[in-house]
Amino acid sequence: MPIEKLKSIINNQNFIALFLGAYFCSVLIPLIPILSYDYHNHQRIFQIILNVSVFIFALCRFIKKPRLELNITKNNSLLILYFLTCGLLSMFFSDENLFSLMYIIHFMLLFHLLIVSTNIKTKQAVLCFIYILVAAHISLILICFLNILFSLYDGSGLNRFNIYVGFINVRFFNQVQIFILPLLLLLLKNKHINKLIIFSIALNLLLMFIGHARGALLSWTVVLCFIVLSNSSLKKQAITSIYISVFSYLLFLYLNHLTNSEIEVIKTTTSGRYEIWLLTVSELNWGQLILGNGPGIFEISINNSSPFGHPHNSLIEILNEWGGLALVAIILLISNTIKQSYKHLKKYKKDKLTATVFYSWLGGITYSFVSGVHVMPVSQTLIFVTWGILLGRINKKVPLTISKNKSIKVILCILSFILLTTYLYLCLKSYDIIDPEQGYIVGPRFWSVGKRFEL
Repeated sequence: MPIEKLKSIINNQNFIALFLGAYFCSVLIPLIPILSYDYHNHQRIFQIILNVSVFIFALCRFIKKPRLELNITKNNSLLILYFLTCGLLSMFFSDENLFSLMYIIHFMLLFHLLIVSTNIKTKQAVLCFIYILVAAHISLILICFLNILFSLYDGSGLNRFNIYVGFINVRFFNQVQIFILPLLLLLLKNKHINKLIIFSIALNLLLMFIGHARGALLSWTVVLCFIVLSNSSLKKQAITSIYISVFSYLLFLYLNHLTNSEIEVIKTTTSGRYEIWLLTVSELNWGQLILGNGPGIFEISINNSSPFGHPHNSLIEILNEWGGLALVAIILLISNTIKQSYKHLKKYKKDKLTATVFYSWLGGITYSFVSGVHVMPVSQTLIFVTWGILLGRINKKVPLTISKNKSIKVILCILSFILLTTYLYLCLKSYDIIDPEQGYIVGPRFWSVGKRFEL
């Protein structure tokens, strides 16, 4: 194959979209053999492969090209840099420096993935990614649909643990759903797949009701209301989705009564979330409020229960681990994105593609206030990929000139190699100390059996 042709393929936005789509197929379709213990570790391993591969790919382009283009504003770039710097400062004052270092490098690679994802700008590339992602997810929920039919046939009731597949925790499943549902709104107008999309929305909502996913349902409701009030071009699809949601709820009530499952969707308990939030904030001193306890090392126990690996709230988690300075940076970064997106959609009212990506990302951010969307491998990757695609659609390219000095490039390449080597070593080290016989902690942080190591 000619070198020039190969370069054009590698630089093609569609190639990036296909590569990301292949990743989500590998972690969503529960037909690939589990690599390690369970699908959570399977998904984490593939996330590590994705992050490292994308970084190496970008490094190769950096070596070849003296001039790059970013689809992200200077202010947002500085906020990302400031956020990561706060994490490094927090790491130095942490009691578990080594584990925090792994977690910081992990987030460095995630933000790099965000920047690479901004290159998916064209309608063709974005649709390519969306179709692959939606197709992979539909294959997942169709297996769940079969499990519903089997449960009805054998009279075992609507047991969510028997119905949900591919995730060790049903909430991890719901976290992916909240990203997919807004994307389905875009495909509702496609006459060729209209019925399949309606069925997919209905089945997704039915699964949420079966899993009594209150946070996911609340996030979905917020997104639908926001669309109806602010976007006339997608208002019809949003209203249709509201009708589908009502139908799914009525179907759930019927099946629940038919099988005597007695599933409660509207629970009055907080599942310990409020207690965790209040205890986490109350235990912080002034030093921790500013710099945090160290990225990735959150752990708290309520009433002598198994320790929770995260507080089910992204803002409180960042405050506890990264500190108040980092929290301000991430709030400004998210606020800037929402503000830029709103201005773009107000100016280009018929840009449904950007709108659905925005609502997908916004749904995930909203759900992160009551769940671990920002922690688990699949939903965590979805946050940064949809964020990147969104920024790529709403921002103009910003030229970035890289020094032609070979010495500087060699030094940067060596530092990048050290960074990747350190990351892979720490990931492998943390993986090696897993002991499945000791059982799972509540809410895994990195691997399914959340253990940490020290120097």
